[in-house]
Amino acid sequence: MALTEKQILDIERYLNYHELKQIDLRYEVLDHMANSIESSMEEGISYEDAFNAAREKWKPELKSYSSFWLGWVFVGPKMMMKRSINMVKELYLKAFFIGVFVTLILVNIFKYIPDHFFNENLDRSIGIILGIPILVSLGGLYKIRISNVKTTYQYFYKTQGSGYLILNFTLIQGLFNNKQYFGSDMEFWEMFFPVSLLVCYYYFFKIYKKHFTIVKQKLVK
Repeated sequence: MALTEKQILDIERYLNYHELKQIDLRYEVLDHMANSIESSMEEGISYEDAFNAAREKWKPELKSYSSFWLGWVFVGPKMMMKRSINMVKELYLKAFFIGVFVTLILVNIFKYIPDHFFNENLDRSIGIILGIPILVSLGGLYKIRISNVKTTYQYFYKTQGSGYLILNFTLIQGLFNNKQYFGSDMEFWEMFFPVSLLVCYYYFFKIYKKHFTIVKQKLVK
């Protein structure tokens, strides 16, 4: 038994009330709720009772939720926030393990490079290279902010991306000061910081692509 347009609008209003605007989740929940209501109505249950049952079922997943993983200031539907938290955890794990692996290789390589190879010009050159992700990320942050279509990936990029821009900018400032940063006697953590930041930027680039892939898919449909 197919729902009427008015009944579909009831579900839409319910999702709007809980501010589930991210299309990668919204259409999924809308479809599940509609199918559940239709199945109940085919069993002889009234639309009102079926709709109320569907609302109660999804209420725990749609209630307002926040977490220290994203920052307590950010609040949203629980299912959307949970997916964002999973992305944060994945980001941290990749930044740590890939960062450790690459850093161990680079630190050991640097030990065999003559000291005269390292100088302030090298630091500045690396600073310029690290500045490229900042420019790319700023462009991505602007484009994703003005995107009219909301997704969980857009939310994650908007709320978490700015912090990494600030960290990278701080690092680049250090590379342009008078103290030499890179050298054959570098400590592990001195190398780990820029390497892990680059891993983070690659991850945000993938998040950016996922957002616009979903936007394209939904617009085509």
